[in-house]
Amino acid sequence: MIARATICIAFLLPGSALAAPWEGDWVVDPALCASPADDHRRIRLTSTRKGRPTDESVCDIIETEDVGLNVTRLKLDCESHGDSYEDNLFLMLDQDHLWIWYAAGEWKRASMGEYYRCPE
Repeated sequence: MIARATICIAFLLPGSALAAPWEGDWVVDPALCASPADDHRRIRLTSTRKGRPTDESVCDIIETEDVGLNVTRLKLDCESHGDSYEDNLFLMLDQDHLWIWYAAGEWKRASMGEYYRCPE
């Protein structure tokens, strides 16, 4: 009975939720993970934000939706150099390999990027 109560409390505490599998730092070339000088080339995904460690362009994740096997849609509210916009990303994860499809609005700017997870 105590074990069940502990498990229930763990799920109710803020910050105790498990991280989404796509959270972390992602790069187009795994060699970039080792160089702090290349931080501007990383994409950092957290449960609430998408951005680069050294960039003033950031997006708040305002909605996530699992839309298929290992596919998640992120609805973003972004600000870049004083301009605000909404964006959508589709993430497909295969272990430590991530494909990101960028789709602004009604697919006005659709593109795809392939990324590798940096070790923590």
